[in-house]
Amino acid sequence: MVRLCSGMHLWTGGLLVILIGVLAAQSAVAGPLEDETAELLKRLPHVSKKNQEQIIRRLGEIGPEARAAIPVLIERLSTDEWTPVPYVLADMQGEAIPVIVEQLENGRLAYSEGLWSYQAALENDAGPLIPYAVGELKSRDEAERAKAAEWLGRRPFWPDIVVPALVQVLGDHAVRVRREAVVSLGNYGRQPDQAVPALISVALADPSPYVREAALRALTELDPTGERIIRVLLVALDDHAAEKGSFPVFGSPTVSTVAIQELNHVARHAEGA
Repeated sequence: MVRLCSGMHLWTGGLLVILIGVLAAQSAVAGPLEDETAELLKRLPHVSKKNQEQIIRRLGEIGPEARAAIPVLIERLSTDEWTPVPYVLADMQGEAIPVIVEQLENGRLAYSEGLWSYQAALENDAGPLIPYAVGELKSRDEAERAKAAEWLGRRPFWPDIVVPALVQVLGDHAVRVRREAVVSLGNYGRQPDQAVPALISVALADPSPYVREAALRALTELDPTGERIIRVLLVALDDHAAEKGSFPVFGSPTVSTVAIQELNHVARHAEGA
């Protein structure tokens, strides 16, 4: 009986793969891709997880013409079975963004690992979602705040909105969140006027050495000549503290070590000027 069930599972799985191929060939020749999308969506809830992934990947191959699948795929972003949905939605060339924005505004969709992955897959097309990512900086969940701060640094767009929000996060009670905000601010090189004063304060006074050394690195990203930050780097030479405990990882450098490294960066920049 076990062998029979196993054989049936392999047989139906193989049949599904063949069916997907047949549907793809038929729609390419004789029928609209929308019809194939409808057929795939009809079968999606009734097959194994592996075969569901095959169907989802095929929807991505269809692309924008599979827009009827977008609500179903977005719903999966909030579950543990979100792979490979983010990349499939991204293959639909922005078709999902208006639907996601509407659901975020109406509270029907919350941030999750799947939604963050979708935004990452969008790369430079994620601009419309940035205001909602900024809103996550105020989440009650520390992990969500840290994720938002980190993601915003990968996409240094809309600085007029993002930089002030990240500066506010520098006062967060969580070390992880503050450090992610510091690192992200270092990526906004075109907006140093707002970020540099705040990062100088962090480099000199944040209670965590882990955050202070990150601030030194961010400052040299924003001011590679060292004109505005040389005094801070010199003061940090006397800061011999290093983060202790299980966070962050073992082997964290002292703040003074990082200060020496950043002074060397400034000197090399001056030599190359």
